[in-house]
Amino acid sequence: MSDVAATPVDPSTRRSEAEVFDDLRTLCTSPGYVHAIAYLCWRDNIIPIGEELRAEDLAKLSSPVRLIRTEISTLIGLLASAPIDFNLPSPDQLQRYVEKSDRLLAELHDALNGEIVKHFDFSRFGEPGFNPLTSGAAMREAIFYGAESAYTFQYRDLFAPKYAADDDWFKRHKGFSISVGVRIASALEKLLSDRATETLNCLRDKHPDTWSFLPAFAFRADDLVAGGAGDADEVAAFLKAFAVDASRRNATFTALQAFNETNACPLIATSDGAYVLFQTYTLLESMYESPFFWMLLDKAYQSTALEHRGEFTEQFCAARLRHVFGGSHVFENVELVKGKEKVGEIDTLVLFGQRAVIVQAKSKRLTIEARKGNDLQLRADFRNSVQDAYDQGEACAARLLAGDVKLVTKAGAEVSAGKIVGIYLMCVVSDHYPALSSQAREFLKYKSSGQIFPPFVCDVFLIDVLAEFLTSPLRFLSYLDRRVNYESRLLSSHELVILGYHLKQNLWLTGNVDLVYLQDDLATDLDVAMAVRRLGAPGVGTPPGILTRLGATSVGRLIADLESREEPAAVDIGFVLLALGEEAVGNISKAVDRIVAELNSDGKRHDLTVPISESKTGLTVHATMAPGEPAAAKLKEHCLLRKYRAKADSWHGLCVSADGSVRFGGTFRFPWTFDREMESRTKDLALPVPFEAALAGKKPKIGRNEKCPCGSGLKFKKCHGR
Repeated sequence: MSDVAATPVDPSTRRSEAEVFDDLRTLCTSPGYVHAIAYLCWRDNIIPIGEELRAEDLAKLSSPVRLIRTEISTLIGLLASAPIDFNLPSPDQLQRYVEKSDRLLAELHDALNGEIVKHFDFSRFGEPGFNPLTSGAAMREAIFYGAESAYTFQYRDLFAPKYAADDDWFKRHKGFSISVGVRIASALEKLLSDRATETLNCLRDKHPDTWSFLPAFAFRADDLVAGGAGDADEVAAFLKAFAVDASRRNATFTALQAFNETNACPLIATSDGAYVLFQTYTLLESMYESPFFWMLLDKAYQSTALEHRGEFTEQFCAARLRHVFGGSHVFENVELVKGKEKVGEIDTLVLFGQRAVIVQAKSKRLTIEARKGNDLQLRADFRNSVQDAYDQGEACAARLLAGDVKLVTKAGAEVSAGKIVGIYLMCVVSDHYPALSSQAREFLKYKSSGQIFPPFVCDVFLIDVLAEFLTSPLRFLSYLDRRVNYESRLLSSHELVILGYHLKQNLWLTGNVDLVYLQDDLATDLDVAMAVRRLGAPGVGTPPGILTRLGATSVGRLIADLESREEPAAVDIGFVLLALGEEAVGNISKAVDRIVAELNSDGKRHDLTVPISESKTGLTVHATMAPGEPAAAKLKEHCLLRKYRAKADSWHGLCVSADGSVRFGGTFRFPWTFDREMESRTKDLALPVPFEAALAGKKPKIGRNEKCPCGSGLKFKKCHGR
């Protein structure tokens, strides 16, 4: 069988998308083509693993020659447009089906790319507002070929909380409860996983001319009942709800991004009472998304369904953020009141360390018309789903900074925000929104402000993963801070790639980097860890990187001390330490170990100063046994002298004890201005040693009679020169 997708055709011979789509329909309705789909699903979706799941096992999912789910879904949808012939074709015919499928799907992608090229009018480049990447044609390609935003198990696990309030409706109108739905889906996943192994073993005993992978995707209702998924009536009701109606022949699926009924109803019933499910992912996504549309058809229940949908998004985000920040820092449905008037409402508000996170959640989704490339509808959907959320959040943020409103929860409790130095806006959608990152990059209009950072657009699935791994306030805020401030310099197919890179390498871009593109395979360690944690797969549950390598270092221990402290200085210093590269962490750790050892040796204060020119700031660490107030005064004096001498915008100070743990810290942030007294005090103060030298533990050459660079005012020979 072929396992390499065809090379796109020569542009001079490019056919239209409609022509290729018609050829695909003819192919998919050919006798026995269902066995070709089974092979393609086996080839591109089944992942064999050994004793434990590894990143290399998932590598093929990022391969450019693999068919993605939307491509296979297109084949399945076209298969359902005519009566399905289940007879097994000859091996040669099956080979031709597979090769032609690969070739036509590559040609289809080429046709979509050709539509994008038509909008690249090079004579208009440089014109204000001209951006061919915002055209409907460009977005159509991104929408169809974009990465999935959720893991399969997230759809299954979030199905229950999303529809928990609708459980009675499910029982009355669908014949099964929410809990039974989850149980059946879980049993079906396991059944098909076992069936794949059984199929492979059976093939070994058969002649190759009779090989078919279709049995790996087939099952009966009795199999689920026998497995304890539910009683016969419940299982039958579930299968009926998600089975495609063969009599309708998927009549709506007339073009690539028209409504494909097999996406909503992925189960295919056979004439002998069995069912075929080619892609478990599609079923679980439909479980998460389709019931809302079922309930909308019930006119008497429409408003209730809409209310429950909005409540789920808000409640889920708040619950995951409480997992990170604790309940006392997270507030739901906070009204902004000025006088007696409500002037705004925040869905979820986080207050921690003089920072605020404003979450505005939306349940709108991308419509079929927008997926077809309708420019006006595409922008309208984005406005209703994301832009409105940002506008509401930004207005609330401005009010918070102005300090002219009271914050009141729906329960009537007043919330004190205190001083706010920075606000992060998170615009969260509840469903899979195709090409969300691309659309946010091209369409979102936001204001630039020193204290209101650029918005972070994501979905509930990413919130779930962020809270799973960035489990402390410091780590969560640090990642959010860098992610939003790098937003114009990062490109990836989806946010999980960026998070995966961060967990592996620490997300940090220097000022001379204009644009970074991150490939999908950077998320494979994260994918493995999620499967281990949520599915119980054998393997490593924490991606190797910043969560595993820092703990044994002094910097890692300092970060651990700071992680849940809500003093603003603790957050500031934590940001600095978390932004360090692995080599810097190692070298600073050695330097901290050295000054702590010297403190324990002679009982005197020892210090380390590191300039961080990239951010026009620096860090001074004091190791001292001096009492709190004198130690704090000395640290402050040293930091202010260093800040002035370096003409920095800010400086951070950290005091550690004899065991290397954090005692206290401080951040001094204000614009540098000329000061005659400070000039006099720092005129003989040497600049801190170069960053690399400081990290390597190298000391500058200083004359014995020169003033000590520590800022004490003493000669070097009477201070650190001893």
